[in-house]
Amino acid sequence: EVSQFVDRFHRFQTLRCLSAQVDIFPAKADTSWLISWNFDALSVSDEEIFSHVLIMFDDLGLLSPSLVDPEALRNLLDLLALHYKDNPYHNFKHAADITHTVYRLIGACSPTIVLNKHERLALMLAALAHDVQHPGQSNLFLVQTAHPVAARFNNKAVLENLHVAALFELLSEHQEADVLRNLQEQDALVVRDMVSQAILHTDMAEHFNMVSKLDKIIGEGHKSKPSVSLMDRQHLLNLILHSSDVSNPCKPWEIAEKWSKRVFLEFFIQGDLERSLGLPVSPNMDRATTSRLQAQLKFIEFIVAPLFANVVHLLPSTSGLFQMLLQNYQQWVKLYEKELIADPNKEEDMKQDELGMLELHQEAFVKKYQAVIYASAGEYGAGRTREHK
Repeated sequence: EVSQFVDRFHRFQTLRCLSAQVDIFPAKADTSWLISWNFDALSVSDEEIFSHVLIMFDDLGLLSPSLVDPEALRNLLDLLALHYKDNPYHNFKHAADITHTVYRLIGACSPTIVLNKHERLALMLAALAHDVQHPGQSNLFLVQTAHPVAARFNNKAVLENLHVAALFELLSEHQEADVLRNLQEQDALVVRDMVSQAILHTDMAEHFNMVSKLDKIIGEGHKSKPSVSLMDRQHLLNLILHSSDVSNPCKPWEIAEKWSKRVFLEFFIQGDLERSLGLPVSPNMDRATTSRLQAQLKFIEFIVAPLFANVVHLLPSTSGLFQMLLQNYQQWVKLYEKELIADPNKEEDMKQDELGMLELHQEAFVKKYQAVIYASAGEYGAGRTREHK
C-alpha cells in the first residue's frame, strides 16, 4: 500500500504542468498518513493540507476531465480556507481532519459495497465544506439571539443550512473553483443533492434517529443478508459523514486529546457570551462548573460508542477505530479519577463514592460493548473481517 501511494505521489507531481498560474501541488505530503488514522491536520500548514486533499481525490479516481479539474479543486481549497472562520474547533483544519476520515471510510466500504464516482465526489466535497462559515456558536444560541442566519433558515438546522448555502454560493460566484463544472447537468444536480443531504444530517438533532435506524437495519441483516446492503444509499452517505464528524474520540490519543481541548474551548467561549447576554449557559459550556473530562466520557458513552458499534458491524475493517475509542475511554477515566481525587471542594467520603460509581460505570460500558471490543481485538470478528479484505 505504501509503495502504491509513493507511485501516486510521483504521478501527481505531473499535475503541476496543467497551470502556469496555479501551483497545483503546493507542499510536500506525507502519504503514509493517508493509509493510517495518524493524520494530524493540526500539525501541518494549509498548503500541506491542500496537497493531502489533492492526493485523496486522485486516489479515489475523482481527478479527470469528466469529473474534477485539479486546478478547480485547488482554487476551491483556497476559498474554503479563507471562508472557514478562525474558531478553536470549527475551522479549516477540522474540515481537513473530517475529509481524511471520510476518505478512509469510503475505502472501508469495499468490497461489501462500492460507492460510485458521484457518491465518492459528493462525500469528499461535503466533508470539505461541512462546517464552512461556522460562527463558533450552536444552533440553539443563534435561534435564542435571533441571529440573522437563524431567521434566514427559519430556525431549522440553521448551521447546516448555512454550510450548504455557503458552499454552493462559492461554486456559483467563483467559476474557477467550481469542481462540478465538468459534470453533465443532471449528474451535477444529483451530486449537489447528495452533498446537501449529507451536510444537513451532520446536525446532532439527527443523531439518535440515525442510530435507531441503524439498529433496525442491523437487526434485519442478522436474518438475511449483510446489513450494509440493506441501507438506502443516501443514508449510507449520511452515516459516513456524520460518523466522521464525531470521530475524534476514536483517533490516536495525542490527536483526540488536542481536539477535545479545542472543542471545549469553543464551548466555553460561547458560555461566556451567553452569560454576558443574560442567557442561561448551555450544558457543558460553563467553564466554572463543567468538567471537560466528565463531559468527554459522557459524549463517548451516549453518542460515539453506540454509533461506532454500528459502524464496525457494517464496515468490519473499521474495528481499529473502536479499539482506539476503548483505549481513549480508559485514559479519560484515569484522568477523571485524578481530577476527582484532587478536587478540594469534595469531602473524602463523597470522592470515594464517586470513584466507586465511576469504576462501576466503566465496567458496565465495557460489558455493553464487549462484542465490539472483541471484534476490535480480533478475538470476535477476525473471520468476518478477513472476508471483507
